[in-house]
Amino acid sequence: MKRLNDILTLRNTLFATVSVLTLLAALITMGLLTPFIVRLGTGEEILLDAAYFNLRAALPTLALVMLLTLCLLIKSAGKKAGLLVFGLGIAGSAFSAAFSLFSSLPVNISFPVLIAAFFAVVYRLLSLKEKSLKGILRKAGPHIIHLGAVLLLVGIIFSTNMNLEDSAVVPVGEMATFKPMGYSVLITDIISGVEGEPYGGHSGSSYVSTIYFDVYRWGQPFDSGQVRYISDFKWQQSYTCLLYTSDAADDSLRVDLG
Repeated sequence: MKRLNDILTLRNTLFATVSVLTLLAALITMGLLTPFIVRLGTGEEILLDAAYFNLRAALPTLALVMLLTLCLLIKSAGKKAGLLVFGLGIAGSAFSAAFSLFSSLPVNISFPVLIAAFFAVVYRLLSLKEKSLKGILRKAGPHIIHLGAVLLLVGIIFSTNMNLEDSAVVPVGEMATFKPMGYSVLITDIISGVEGEPYGGHSGSSYVSTIYFDVYRWGQPFDSGQVRYISDFKWQQSYTCLLYTSDAADDSLRVDLG
């Protein structure tokens, strides 16, 4: 049985990194091609949203970041230091997930690993031993790209998982309160019917459901508007329009109605 030192080499780590990157690229490519293949085979239109890609790409991306940490530290600080930082990243993820430090499981798991990768990139940049500025810039270029990728992942994870949202089913004439945001929504009326010129056996070109609502913020009247759910018979598509009767709000409010 091979010792860990024989397995944990820079060459093997680079090979594992390239393999995971290839797997990640294949998963994304399959997701992008799936709607096209389904349309060719069945004639049906499908849409794969961000959640589809996030679910399948999360683990390979996390593994890629962990392998990047090992690659950088094995070359610049040695195997023991690389394993130490790698282990601290994994332990930090477990601790963060157990105690929910960020109130979001994806952030709890990924943030400590990204911190470890950030440390590895910065350490590698600081350990460059070149006498000329040209040599430093030549060797630092790839690691600056690594640093940008890590910071980009941090921004993506926080922006997509730390946004404040809520949802509720609100019957007509009743009010629902979204406590984390301080908003309350009162549904005043719902009207449904066919609108537009007759089309294809229908008395109109689309079926429209309009929901009228009033918005309160911290118990005080804030705004009012309507949501229009439109099913277009002619173009065979559905979409939603959110209309406010005033522009009182500077920040955004999202309301999911069922």
